[in-house]
Amino acid sequence: MVQAIGVCHLPIANDAETILVDASTFPTLSQARWYRDRSGNGRPYTILPKEDRAAHGGAWCLYLCRLLTRAQPKVHMVQHINGNVLDCRLSNLRLLSANGPERRLAGYPMNPKRPSLLPSMDLLALP
Repeated sequence: MVQAIGVCHLPIANDAETILVDASTFPTLSQARWYRDRSGNGRPYTILPKEDRAAHGGAWCLYLCRLLTRAQPKVHMVQHINGNVLDCRLSNLRLLSANGPERRLAGYPMNPKRPSLLPSMDLLALP
């Protein structure tokens, strides 16, 4: 762990790069093994144990940015403000509704199959 003022570097198991996270979230996040998505977007994720999958809608993996913001599946999406998916500091994450007007303003296409919901814009730190 390399630490700057309030910032830590979380290692990635399948990559030489690291993930920027807040020092307050590092102790909890460092207990999981993080990987970098190779399917296109490069976002960091962890593989969930089978007993935790039901709590996350049956997903087998959980993206770090969604964990930090407590984004709900099919309700919210998370924007990395500076465009760097490896910068998961809370100050760099913005919670958007899956199909609301702020999604369009952020440059994301609209999805007509999802309703427009107003998201909670408060980012919650891990306990």
